[in-house]
Parts: sequence; C-alpha cells; structure tokens
Amino acid sequence: MSAKLEFKQIGVIRTPYIDNAPYQPVDEDKGEFYIALDGKYAEGLVDLAGGYLHEFFNVHVQRAPLAGRVEFI
Repeated sequence: MSAKLEFKQIGVIRTPYIDNAPYQPVDEDKGEFYIALDGKYAEGLVDLAGGYLHEFFNVHVQRAPLAGRVEFI
C-alpha cells in the first residue's frame, strides 16, 4: 500500500538571511523573523495567542547539498 502526502503553500517564512542561515536560533541576531500567512487563514488563528503552532515547511531554494542523511522507515 502506498500513501501520498501533499503540501499546499499557505504562506512563507521570512528572515533577513540571504546565505548561511544558522541551524539553531541565535539570540543576538538582528532583523525581522516571521511567518507570513495567506489572509484567508486569519480567522482560524485568532485563539492561538500564547499557544503553540506547528509549521511544516519545504526548503525550495538550496544552493549547497544538505549535510547529513534522512531515512524513511
């Protein structure tokens, strides 16, 4: 049996990085970091203040090979 997983873009992640973004957060980094969502999802986010939001994202611009390995089991 095979399963198909599809993602639909509902926004973009914005950072000041152009190249060499760190793998982990850096407390003293400057600039704007935010997720810009399509406005039609605003009503569904109203009650999330102070809560958790899980993002799933796909890196669509990659200039160098990824380090490490990903395995699906």
